[in-house]
Amino acid sequence: MKQWLTEQNIESLMSLGIAGLIIIFGLYLLYTVIKQNILRHSIETKVSQLGFKQLKDIIIDDGMDGKIQIERVFLTAKGILALSSNFLTGNIFGDDRIDTWAQVIDKRTYRFPNPLYNFEHTLAALKHHFNDLPVYGKILFVGDCSFPTGQPMGALLIDDLEKHQHQIETNEIDEHSKELWDKFAQTCEHTRHKKIELPGDKQLNRRLTISIALLTLAGLWISLLITN
Repeated sequence: MKQWLTEQNIESLMSLGIAGLIIIFGLYLLYTVIKQNILRHSIETKVSQLGFKQLKDIIIDDGMDGKIQIERVFLTAKGILALSSNFLTGNIFGDDRIDTWAQVIDKRTYRFPNPLYNFEHTLAALKHHFNDLPVYGKILFVGDCSFPTGQPMGALLIDDLEKHQHQIETNEIDEHSKELWDKFAQTCEHTRHKKIELPGDKQLNRRLTISIALLTLAGLWISLLITN
């Protein structure tokens, strides 16, 4: 290889250098895709440990002649946990019983309805199936966000997951709860599982496509340079 390099003219060496830069950029894009998927897998693993058993993306009877879709349901020592994920960034200001929350990003304020209120129908539907077990809901905020003035009881951040796992590990599920869960699981309809949304997900497929194209192009380019 060293001898081959010494025999090349400036134009060939410049072409080789450009191909090398393309490879580096292609590998960088591929690295960001892999890193994102590793992070998602890590979060999914932590989330799955929030309960002894879990059901994802299910449709159930809401007890009022209708159907409702739920992102995740867990059997925990405290009862039945309904969980949904929400992607938000910036500083979030809100409370469990405040109708309107605020999101502050770069000194700009955006107001939106309390996302915890979306659980009212979900919790009512679950109580229809688990009438003698406690039912509660949480929203997992997976973006780069924080609650500067206090975190609502119904909100979870990524850093909170391990604490909740530890609480669950110190308790046991009684047989009655397990029987109710098994009966409930048999009545559920399953839909296609949706991945937890993370920052940059919208560009992920494009980055992967560009990375593969660049690496393929650079590989062909280098092969032509060497054979010629």
